[in-house]
Amino acid sequence: MLKTFRNLAVAAAVATLPMQAAAEGFGDGRMGMGVGLGVSTLGVTGHVSYQINPNLTVRGIAGGAPTISQTEDFAEPNLTGTFEGSVRVGGVGPMVDYHPFAGGLRLSAGAIVSNYRVRADAEGNITVDGNLIADADATATVRTRNRVMPKLAVGYDSSRAFGSMLGVSVDAGLMYNNGFRTRVVSDDLTAAERRTVRDEINAEIDDAFSGIPGRGRVLPYVSLSVGLRF
Repeated sequence: MLKTFRNLAVAAAVATLPMQAAAEGFGDGRMGMGVGLGVSTLGVTGHVSYQINPNLTVRGIAGGAPTISQTEDFAEPNLTGTFEGSVRVGGVGPMVDYHPFAGGLRLSAGAIVSNYRVRADAEGNITVDGNLIADADATATVRTRNRVMPKLAVGYDSSRAFGSMLGVSVDAGLMYNNGFRTRVVSDDLTAAERRTVRDEINAEIDDAFSGIPGRGRVLPYVSLSVGLRF
């Protein structure tokens, strides 16, 4: 009986060694892997991270949101009609975080493969350059000019600051999209009419970003997430 008890005790001690090593890692900056979930300007956003050393961490982030649909009426001199619009946001990409003081503060750089898109489909009759097109079938698609958007941000991770397993992190920065590109497809419109539709949509985009620094060439990046390091 004593021999059996001794063997079980030894086995239990050996089994707890990995957990003891992990526990010793909490608070000394040696926890390597991490996962997180939150919200950002990419939509619902998740990340996987790996801490290379106390000052350097790499992350892979991905985000997205349900498509939002809305009906838009154009009443411009060169374009009138109703369009069914949809907006989609999201993206995925790698990030490198530099912690200058090996604590919670971080400076981040990376790139986001953009999934930002606005689509407008003509509904019924539209008038382009004074010409009425009955039951028009036309689609305008707006995307970021840079499919891969460079990203810079500054952030803070409380788990790094306090050496804890669970933490909250925030980021704020910019993504360089280099503006937007509009493409119009329609067998019912002439090339000139397609250009008019494109120009009117581009004018709407310019109006939306007027007075904002960058005028649509940079997009904000803001995130709030809860993370787990282990």
